[in-house]
Amino acid sequence: MDKFQDWVVYGLAICGGIAIFVSGLKGVEFLLSPFTATKARLMEHEEMLRKDKQRLDDMEKWQDEMQEQVACIGLAMAELMNHIITGNDTDKLKEQQENLLKTFIK
Repeated sequence: MDKFQDWVVYGLAICGGIAIFVSGLKGVEFLLSPFTATKARLMEHEEMLRKDKQRLDDMEKWQDEMQEQVACIGLAMAELMNHIITGNDTDKLKEQQENLLKTFIK
């Protein structure tokens, strides 16, 4: 029976060593948890910034298109006023009409 008790003691010692090792790993994980949490939040913020940048790029593109359309409308209005004042030059009016259609169809 003496050898059986030795095996029991060795088994319990091994289980105790494993328990201490696991609790040590949990302690290290607890110490590193602020860094992992901060890293996770940083990744979330990077994703939000990437989405905001994409949204701003889309808005800038849309704004450029709008400026082009407004400029085209301004030229068409100037040609129309010129036609009303002078009473001729219908070729330029047709040209501006084509430009307007091209601009708004894009």
